[in-house]
Amino acid sequence: MKIMKLIFIILLLFGIDGYQANQNANSKVNKSDSIKKAAIVRRPTLFDRKDPNSGVGKCYVEKIAEHIANFVEVEPLDTVNQWLLPFAVKFRTDINQIKIRSPFGASRISHYRGHKHSGADIVPLNMDTGIYIYPVARGIVCYKKIKDPFSSLIIKHKLSDGSFIFTSYIHLKNIYVENGDTVGTDTKVGKLFTHREVRRFRGPYDHLHFEIRKNFDDFGFGSAYCMNKSELDSFFYEPINFLNEKLKFSQLAQSH
Repeated sequence: MKIMKLIFIILLLFGIDGYQANQNANSKVNKSDSIKKAAIVRRPTLFDRKDPNSGVGKCYVEKIAEHIANFVEVEPLDTVNQWLLPFAVKFRTDINQIKIRSPFGASRISHYRGHKHSGADIVPLNMDTGIYIYPVARGIVCYKKIKDPFSSLIIKHKLSDGSFIFTSYIHLKNIYVENGDTVGTDTKVGKLFTHREVRRFRGPYDHLHFEIRKNFDDFGFGSAYCMNKSELDSFFYEPINFLNEKLKFSQLAQSH
């Protein structure tokens, strides 16, 4: 009887372990299946600034290795068919669901005095904590930098005419995706700091710095070192107006 009991216990334990192993394997398969990977190639060429006196140009020469290490050359697998707000608000096509803390183009004292704000600092209208970030459109992650409180994610999007555009999400506490991941508007890509959590950084970083980029030829330097409107316009669109126009098309599509 003792031998039979021992055999029964061994079989029971083996069965449980096997079941758990299968469950773990299945969860890994499901996770990998839900995120498509594109071919990743490091960009071999450097960006050539026409203006050697520009803030972007000077910083580029000094810190290119640090920034280029965070970037991968990838191409989205699908074209954009919908634009939404980057927060889980009730109506993600309503621009009035967000609050702007600092507008695009404002002069800043952060980084370098006179820096032009390359995006808009935004938060959900009626949400103060536990704010998760979602892509505003389908695309692929091409840049990821971990550096509190400036951790950043940049997503590359393919438009219907075959051209590309980029969206930036900066001041993330957590980032849940990797370079080469295909993401949709329902993919939880990151989370913001709370007001209490950013006190140690001595700055108001409890918001999303959101950008719409025309290109990524600067490897991200323009986000901190654009010093005049010409530099700003060479890399960025005014993000709120741009997104609002796209949201209107999404509203029309939903109504039909």
